[in-house]
Amino acid sequence: MRANTSWIVAVAITVAAVAAGCTSTRARIGPQPPEAYQMIGPSRGRACGLHLFGIIPIGVNSRTERAYASAVKHGGTGLIDTKLQTQWWVIPYVGILHCAVVEGTEIR
Repeated sequence: MRANTSWIVAVAITVAAVAAGCTSTRARIGPQPPEAYQMIGPSRGRACGLHLFGIIPIGVNSRTERAYASAVKHGGTGLIDTKLQTQWWVIPYVGILHCAVVEGTEIR
């Protein structure tokens, strides 16, 4: 009976740790927009990085910043009010390709 209780406690601790590890607070990607601004239209940017062989990061840590810069460059005004950030990944033969997509409204 004691082994069964230990197993249940271990599973409960594991589930709690996984649930706590999958949450975060909201974070602003770009600068704070001004008090009064004009909405121009939608803008979108994407950037990817590769974990070569699953251990060597190549451009992985800066992918969100590069996606935001791509959205700003695509828009042309220099400011994006970010509404959505999406992360996705795929496993090619040489590692893990992580990509970030930033979508928002171009503002002036």
